[in-house]
Amino acid sequence: MLQVPLDPTTGQAFELENVGVLSDHGWEAAFATVNVNRPNFTWRTRLSLAHDRNRVDRLNTATDTLVFDYLNAVIPGQPIGVFFGGYYARNPDGSIAYAPVVDTMKAPKKTVIDTVLLPLRARDTVTIAGRDTAVLARRVLGDPNPSLVASFGNTFDLWRRVQLAVLLEGRFGNKVANFTRRIEEYFGAGSAVAGEITGDTIPRTYTLNASRLLTYEEYIEDGGFVKLREVSLTVHFEGRAARWFGAHAMDVRLAGRNLYTWTKYRGLDPEVNLFAASTVSRGVDFANTPIPRTFTLSVSLTL
Repeated sequence: MLQVPLDPTTGQAFELENVGVLSDHGWEAAFATVNVNRPNFTWRTRLSLAHDRNRVDRLNTATDTLVFDYLNAVIPGQPIGVFFGGYYARNPDGSIAYAPVVDTMKAPKKTVIDTVLLPLRARDTVTIAGRDTAVLARRVLGDPNPSLVASFGNTFDLWRRVQLAVLLEGRFGNKVANFTRRIEEYFGAGSAVAGEITGDTIPRTYTLNASRLLTYEEYIEDGGFVKLREVSLTVHFEGRAARWFGAHAMDVRLAGRNLYTWTKYRGLDPEVNLFAASTVSRGVDFANTPIPRTFTLSVSLTL
């Protein structure tokens, strides 16, 4: 069931509909080993892997493409929530096509008129009322659904009283829409815009070309990552130390979470999503607060 937009004349913005058929398949695997087992040292490892792929088989709607929020879409033959939007026109060799644009800049004492080459958004030709009309083109730009989710944990028991645990987690094969970078560049606040000042790119490439705001292609980035999800150290106490707190046994645990991220993503955190746990709108980073790094100290008593 998805929220489908209604005609404004109905008096309602959306209604929930069973819009089509979705198929899903995948697999999960877990491996556990005891690498070392000695009286004063034990090392255990656990590896978990999960692969899942879904596909929209058909839609029961008048249109063959449903776009939700900014650019996540439901399209037959595609995974749910794929990024669907504008892209750049290409030359025969695959490079981005540029077009001349007249730039008029007001200086304190004179007006400077110049011509600059700016990236050109792709257009399609469609027939409307019997006439061919050029419209801005859109296509599938990427998939926010990871093809593989993995976790890799190691636990070390030392002298049967100390335990060190290290957990790594990762997602691979997914894309993220970096709308934070998009809006920064559009309003002239991003690091790429700073290149205009130093002469690293054509002046006003970002601020003059307004069509870039809806040309989503360049903001779809690799969202794969590996995170040092948690490192914890637990010390177990018995005897006098525990009885001092009125217990038979006591565990003191110090843990840190989200300590480091390895990723090619240029934003702050590829794991966040503007639309939280939405079924369709996923993988959108728009000024989201990254998942925080936290440290906790806990004491558990066995009475």
